[in-house]
This record gives sequence, structure tokens and C-alpha cells, in this order.
Amino acid sequence: MPDEVTSTTASAAAPYASSIGRSPRRAGAARRGRRAIMPLAAPVCAVAGLAIFAPSYSLASTIVIYAIAALGCNLLLGYTGLLSFGQGILFGVGAFAAGLSFVHWDVQAPAGLLIATVAGAVVATVVGSLCILRRDVHFVMLTFAFASMFAYAVYLFKDVTGGENGLRGFPAMTLGAFGSTWLELDTGAVMFAVASVTFVAAYWALTRLTRSAFGATLMAIRENEDRAIAIGYPTMLFKLLAFTVSGLVSGVAGGLYAVFLGSVPDSALQLETSTMILVMTILGGTGSLFGSFLGSLAYLLLSHYLAPTWDRWQILLAAALLAVVLALRGGLWGGLRGGLAASVALVRGWVR
Repeated sequence: MPDEVTSTTASAAAPYASSIGRSPRRAGAARRGRRAIMPLAAPVCAVAGLAIFAPSYSLASTIVIYAIAALGCNLLLGYTGLLSFGQGILFGVGAFAAGLSFVHWDVQAPAGLLIATVAGAVVATVVGSLCILRRDVHFVMLTFAFASMFAYAVYLFKDVTGGENGLRGFPAMTLGAFGSTWLELDTGAVMFAVASVTFVAAYWALTRLTRSAFGATLMAIRENEDRAIAIGYPTMLFKLLAFTVSGLVSGVAGGLYAVFLGSVPDSALQLETSTMILVMTILGGTGSLFGSFLGSLAYLLLSHYLAPTWDRWQILLAAALLAVVLALRGGLWGGLRGGLAASVALVRGWVR
């Protein structure tokens, strides 16, 4: 009789025990799910705001494309502490790789973007493996030298790149695969949607990466590389991996740029492109992925509204950059975050 009672009690309690055992696992899975989804909130709100308030879809698409390029730059500068003038190389190589595939192989946009991504990553690995052999100002000068070499290569191999005329003659851009067409990229709204989806995906992936052990190691290298070496980290390998990931992101931005324009201008591989991406990154705030979007937004909006008013509008842009760098230590994102924190503290003070 006692055995029957015990077995009955155990069988009755079994479902509750199993549910208790599963509950922490389910709660942990839910927390991990929220952590995975939360990084999507900021970029989704950003592109939604652009879709509503931007003067045109053309400008909105340009802002998003350069924001992707600034994400790649921020991984190097903001998280690894590598000031590189080579971002224009990676952006331009992606653009020309996609453009050449469109012209000679007649591929659709997804295949062209994949080729641009791979090309950016490969070139970044090759260039980065040489540049990381030196540090500080010597590293900067090496990236500057490579940027100048690639800029000259556009005119040296003009039979391939088109030289001063750039690469032209693209077929109609479409989304599809295996010979089937899903969507034609013939309107500004469709192109903006494709660029926005790519931006959100890149933002989410880099957020996950920078919050991982890999990202923590990059920040340790940024703060004190000698100490990271003393601890035992292979800093050269981590810097090369950061370069490769940056090239991957910058390459897909360049590919989107080629799809957006329907051509590749020679300026895509010029030093000015590297400088512009660097300025966007610093303007928005280094070490902040959302700052990359803010920097692209501020730079291109200022350019859009100042260029028609004065031929020397770059002077005003430079003044705005000086003001941000001197007044806002963390760039636009740092200033915005500080202002929000001050406002919250003020409201709490009133409530009390």
C-alpha cells in the first residue's frame, strides 16, 4: 500500500517537476531571444524615420549605403583603435567587383552583392595583413599609401575600370536567383527597401559580434595592445580578422552603391571616399554602431542642403565637424545620449 501511494504521488507530481525544470530554460531562452532582437530596434526605427522624413528616396538610399560603410569603419576605428584610410579601397573594390559581374557575367543583384562582399573581404585580408605589421602613425601611412595605389589603378587599368568615365553599361537591376526574377530595382522605394534591409542585417550582425568575446578582445587591443599581448592574445590575428570583417561590410556597401547608381564612378576608389567615410564615423561617434548611421545622416544632409547655397560649402561642413569633435566627446551619439540622460535626471528631480 505505501508503495502504491508513493508511485501515485510521484506520477502525479511528475508533470509539475518537469515544468519546473523547463521553466528556467524557457526563461533563459526568452531572455536570449530578447537580447538578440533588441539590437534591431534602433536601426529599424532609423530607416523608418528616413522613409518618412527624407526629402527623397534617392538621398535616403545614399545615407543608408554610406551608413553601412561607416559600420565597417567603426569596427576598425571605434572598436579596434585602427585609423585606416583604406575604407575607400574596400568600398570601391566592392563597387567595381559588383559592376564587373553585372557587365560581363550578366548576373542579378544578389549574386553581384555576394561577389562584392567576397571581393571586399579578400582585399581587406591582403591589405590588412601588410598594414598591421606596423602600429600608430606608420599603420596610418601604410593605409594611405595603399589608398593612393588603388586610386591610381583605376586610371592605369582603364580598359577594365573605364578610367575617368567609370564603369557603365549595366543591365536592368533585378532581384532573383537561378534565372528567375523576383523584383525589379527600378524605383527609389524598392532600392531604399533593399538597402535598409541590408543595413539592419549588418547592424545586427556587428552588434552581436562586438558584444561577444571577440569584440571584448578588440576593445582590449584598442585600450592597450601591449597588455593584451602580455596576457596571451594573438593580437595580430584579431586585428586581421577585424580588417576582414570590415572589408566584408564595406564591400557589400560598395556593391549596393553600384546597384543604386547603375554604374561605378571613378570616385568610388578615390582617397576622398576614404576621408568621407572616416569623417562620417568620427562625426557620429566612434565605438557606437548607431553613431555610424547618425554620422552618415548628418554628413549627407548637410551636403544636400549646403551645396546649393555656396560653392565653398565644405568650409561649413568642416566647421560643423570641428564643433562636434570639440564640444561632443562621443560624437553625435555621445551628445544625444548625454542629453537624454540629463533630461531623464531632470524629470526625476521634478517628480521627487
